[in-house]
Amino acid sequence: MDNYHIHSDFCDGKDSVEAMADAAFRAGFDRIGFTSHAPLAYPDDWTMPIERVEDYIKAVRAAEVKYAGQMSVFTGLEVDYYPWRRGISDEVRGILPSLDYWIGSIHCLGLFDNGEVGYVDLDAHHFERCVDEIFGGDGRAAVTTYYRGIAEMVLHEKPDIVGHIDIIKKNNGGNRFFDPESAWYRDLWHEALDVVKASGSIVELNTGGVCRYGARCLYPAIEILSEAAAMGIPITVTGDSHSAETIGFGYDHLVPDALNAAEVKTIVFFDGQSWQETGL
Repeated sequence: MDNYHIHSDFCDGKDSVEAMADAAFRAGFDRIGFTSHAPLAYPDDWTMPIERVEDYIKAVRAAEVKYAGQMSVFTGLEVDYYPWRRGISDEVRGILPSLDYWIGSIHCLGLFDNGEVGYVDLDAHHFERCVDEIFGGDGRAAVTTYYRGIAEMVLHEKPDIVGHIDIIKKNNGGNRFFDPESAWYRDLWHEALDVVKASGSIVELNTGGVCRYGARCLYPAIEILSEAAAMGIPITVTGDSHSAETIGFGYDHLVPDALNAAEVKTIVFFDGQSWQETGL
């Protein structure tokens, strides 16, 4: 049992690296990876400040030593890609060589006129403001920016894992901004999967959205997960865990049910050097 998407109190997680590792060990995990939110290129209150990165890496390496021979612990980051800048920050890029692996995600859709960041997943009111002020009220334009950003990210930055690939749906309650059943929406995520396949990046089955927001936030939707599996895209399981008490959320029923529904036959695990495939 593995979890390669774990946050701590170095960013917006609730508990320390030590507490998260202890919870994972007690829950029976074989391999875990810490992926605190890398420093954002803009002022915020949810990512890790640049001055804490060194301490973060030391804390994860200490957990690796503590559980050596019992549970593998890896050092990673969840790194933001900025679609309007077509890249990650140079500051964070310099940190990547010191990591075991990293997750590439899009949380930021663009900038408001006042320089404030417009987020994909903050809340429904904020997302509405993004659509209105950044995309002129065009939900399709926002979705297009998101999925084409995913494609550009894996093409140019080549993250190990693509974070919550369809998180754009989080604040689309009642299909307010777009219809996920529409042909254009399917075309966009499928085009993104085509590039993910070519890049070799991994798609995560992420239970963290369900943990915090309910069943509508399983990332990705079963249709996308199924298509990724059919295309031969590597898939791994993560908890996007933000607290010790939820370290194994969904691993008992949600994960096997989703993998079965999507007809996923294999997943990948990290052996410390590379990602290896194993059957289910």
